[in-house]
Amino acid sequence: MKLQPLYEKVFVRRADSKLSAGGIVIPDSAQGLSDRTFTGTVVAVGPGRLLPNGQTVPPAVKVGDTVIAPRYQYRDNNGVEHPADVTITGPEGETLYVVREPDLYARVES
Repeated sequence: MKLQPLYEKVFVRRADSKLSAGGIVIPDSAQGLSDRTFTGTVVAVGPGRLLPNGQTVPPAVKVGDTVIAPRYQYRDNNGVEHPADVTITGPEGETLYVVREPDLYARVES
């Protein structure tokens, strides 16, 4: 089974926590990343955002890119943040996060 996101949706596989040389798990927050973000790898990209005139804006990311994505998608009227917990199970049984491409913060270049 192959999953193809629609429009500006992107499927992101969350990166594993890094290990130090001594085998200690280094959380994202200790790696200089906010507790409001996570890093991951893009595994599927939709065709892009559809404009009112019918044209499509191509996405700025591609499969294989490492991105920084929001952990929280929105804040309600009471100030409560709601997690980006829209997930699906990929064809290999892994958890994939569904994120809108405009909501991605950055593409990590090495």
